[in-house]
Amino acid sequence: MRFLNGLPKIRTRQVPVWTSQVVTEPLSQKQWNEIGWHDRQSIEDNRQLIHYFRRTVCGRITMGGGDAQLGKGSKMAQMDVSRTWDNLEKHLKWLFPTLKNISFDYRWGGPVSVNLDMAPDIGFIGDERVIYANGCIGHGVSLTQLNGRTIADLVQEKNTDLTDFWIINRKAIRWPAGMLGTASFHAIRGGLRLWDRIEERSLDKKEA
Repeated sequence: MRFLNGLPKIRTRQVPVWTSQVVTEPLSQKQWNEIGWHDRQSIEDNRQLIHYFRRTVCGRITMGGGDAQLGKGSKMAQMDVSRTWDNLEKHLKWLFPTLKNISFDYRWGGPVSVNLDMAPDIGFIGDERVIYANGCIGHGVSLTQLNGRTIADLVQEKNTDLTDFWIINRKAIRWPAGMLGTASFHAIRGGLRLWDRIEERSLDKKEA
């Protein structure tokens, strides 16, 4: 893995970004009726640092997204994202005021692959015996199965709609290396957080 990470072609094509989730206690039927969530639709909001919601089989709401932290190599498992978890819980209660007294039973998080231009990236290394894939941007459940089918076609040298897709061997915008890359991440993150704060403040004024 260290060898692959050091290859010039893929060294700065993506960075690991930590994303978080929280899960509520089970809701009663009355609570589901009060918020109007009658079926099993999944929801994604229109924030820049998006929130996504899902109703679980056991009758809970799982909510993820929000703020993001840059992964720190081998110390990623030790990252403190408690403030992000707190903000997710507060935001869910802000969206669903009737659930203001609900408790949360689970919290977790993990890194996702993020490209600077926010698009998937699949390509060859060297003499085409090694293929890389990155840039799922937190949509790995849907993208990795598609990436797998695409890579299978590439390995078999098939010419298909998947192998002709523009993400194959594309010229990706690279993350700047070192401190400049870290500064770039925090600048982008800060701008997106500010954008969301301004929009949500305007919503608070309308409700008032």
